[in-house]
Amino acid sequence: MNDKPRDPLIWDLPLRLWHWSLAGAISFSLYSGWFGGISMIDWHMTSGYVVLGLLVFRICWALWGGLYARWHNYRPNVMGVMKHFQGQVSEAAH
Repeated sequence: MNDKPRDPLIWDLPLRLWHWSLAGAISFSLYSGWFGGISMIDWHMTSGYVVLGLLVFRICWALWGGLYARWHNYRPNVMGVMKHFQGQVSEAAH
């Protein structure tokens, strides 16, 4: 039995999927752009559209998504960053 309270779920599933999808799409774009040659131009353009679609999704998710994914809950400032690196942050944040 573990009496330790559970940490809040800060990275919800859509945000996790978005991060990995964006990383994959950008990686594929770089690969197809550098090593693919002209034969992969259609795939390269498609991956660019995927990146654009993912960015639009992230903007929408930042406005209407989960609690920790919203922009109004993510307000970095100098004192907050300093407290974070000193280990004095008491609230959960992205």
